[in-house]
Order: sequence, then C-alpha cells, then structure tokens
Amino acid sequence: MISLKSVIYDLEDIFSLTGSYDPFEIAHHLDIEIVYTTKLPIGYHGLAVPELNTIFIASFLNGSNYSYFVCAHELIHITEHDGINSFYNANRYSRSKMEYEADNGAIFLLCKYYLYHVASDESVNICTIASYFGLNEEFYPDIEKCLRFIIN
Repeated sequence: MISLKSVIYDLEDIFSLTGSYDPFEIAHHLDIEIVYTTKLPIGYHGLAVPELNTIFIASFLNGSNYSYFVCAHELIHITEHDGINSFYNANRYSRSKMEYEADNGAIFLLCKYYLYHVASDESVNICTIASYFGLNEEFYPDIEKCLRFIIN
C-alpha cells in the first residue's frame, strides 16, 4: 500500500521541477501522453497504460474540471502502482485498494492544485474544492483529510 506521505514526497519533487500541481502539466513533464477517447467501456472515465506511458480519458470529459480528477487519478496509478492497467470507474463501491490509493493521491494533488493555482481571497473549504472539480459528496471525507494534512 502506498502512503500519502510517499505521494506527497514524489509530488513535491515534481513540483520543484514543474512549478505546478496541474496533473496535465505534470503528465506532460513526465512524457505521459493524454489521449481523449470514446473507446472506454460504458461507465469508465479513464485508463492508465504504463507500458505505453499513456493516460486515456473519456472524450466527454474534455474541457471539464472533472477531467483533472480523472487525470490525477490515472497519474497516481502510473507513478505509484507498477505494472497495472487500471480503468477509472465512477462507482466508488466496486473499487480495490489501489483505486482507493489513486483516489486519495488524486484528491491530495487536486487540493494542492486548488490552493496554489485557483484559490483567491474566498474561503477555501471542502465544498468549494469538490464543486470546482465536479466531485460528489462521497469525496468530502477524503478532501477534508487532505486539507487537514496540508494545513498542519
């Protein structure tokens, strides 16, 4: 199991090189190709294929802020999980431990992205971050955990 601290260490290393917490910019910096496609199975939003160094994202997400979550989720798979091909399925209840880890890593990356690239003087809270990225209430505890970790 990967730890949040492991993801944080890797993420801060990448940030020092890229100056960004944007998962698309990080993927570009790591020479990971992002491909939007209509060929994913119904109900699936993303797929990481480490052997191809490619992340496939459902084309209907192109341009949406939710695509940042899918990209970040798949980026965690490619950088932290060796030898997997993983579909991102929107159904949280049917996912494995690796999916949970990828969700947590993605949430951490998106919290850092929001705080560094988006937040202004408005109050930052769980709802504003979830709303910005199109995440539902099921992610609130994960966002809260990451925000507490970042702030402390």
